[in-house]
Amino acid sequence: MYSIMGEVNPGVKAGFFGGVIYGFIIFIFVILSLTVIVPLSELSRLISSITGILISEAALVVFIAIGAVVILAITIVFGILFGLLYSWICEKVDYEWSVLIALLVGSLFGLFLGLTINLPLSRVTILVFTLIFSPTYSLTLYLTHRGAIIRFNAGWMSEIDDVDKKILLAVGTHGCKYWGIKEKTNIEDENLRIRLQNLEAKEYIDIRFDNKYVLTRKGKTVLRKLLETITS
Repeated sequence: MYSIMGEVNPGVKAGFFGGVIYGFIIFIFVILSLTVIVPLSELSRLISSITGILISEAALVVFIAIGAVVILAITIVFGILFGLLYSWICEKVDYEWSVLIALLVGSLFGLFLGLTINLPLSRVTILVFTLIFSPTYSLTLYLTHRGAIIRFNAGWMSEIDDVDKKILLAVGTHGCKYWGIKEKTNIEDENLRIRLQNLEAKEYIDIRFDNKYVLTRKGKTVLRKLLETITS
């Protein structure tokens, strides 16, 4: 995960907006569950029987509102954390998997909230609600992240020459090991190693634990532009 030119990390931005929208839905759910599903008079009696403290319905409304706001804030914070997780995973896999990953991360987030939010409702009811509306987070996460990731910068083309472009095409969307790149490009060893180091330093490519070269988000953006130029 990285930030370009001081911009906010795409995962943070996507997670924040996803958390706000999803958190607002949870906020409404909390308010309704503590005022409509469970009447205030019954909730007041329940609290009184447990604590021995009699709380008026007006004071209870204030406490409910404060609690709902706290849950909203917590949802946003954890929304950002799950957004960072989504962004990190997207950096490691092909772009085509991003929708499925967003749905998976959203489901995990919904499961987490369903297991941690405490309301005077059954745990199953809370889980069903949080999971049913988790695609709201997933959709916002995917769309915001897609809009926040690096957009093509024409200046990048001046940083690389035709040989560098050939290397990026050889690495491709699925990645490629050193000898595979050499076989596809026919570049001499010393020159190829230097160019790979330069491309890595400029954040066009990265090398994984298995010694496989893969494109960074910046590299994938340039590759898409190269492919558009070739096919046009």
